[in-house]
Amino acid sequence: MNSQRIETLKKMVIEAPGDPFYPYALALDYIHTNRPEALSILIDVMRKYPDYLPLYYQAGLLSIESGKEEEGKDILEKGIALAQKQNDRKTLNELRSLLDNI
Repeated sequence: MNSQRIETLKKMVIEAPGDPFYPYALALDYIHTNRPEALSILIDVMRKYPDYLPLYYQAGLLSIESGKEEEGKDILEKGIALAQKQNDRKTLNELRSLLDNI
């Protein structure tokens, strides 16, 4: 984990509170060192920015890997519905593939 990058991202989360990218990026940085914190941030991003499609894959995967399989499946299904609504076929296929492999 790059602590300087973490601190920069935390600062950006505060400075740009309406941008879902910064908390999402912060969560991705935490994945390798603090998975519970990463999942918590992703769930928070999902609540605040439910149309931010990139988060659903990671949030679903982390939930499943954390032993919360039903929560993970629910997240992936919501992501699939959103990908269909946004007509994002690439993300739709990635989410379906992950869900099918559970």
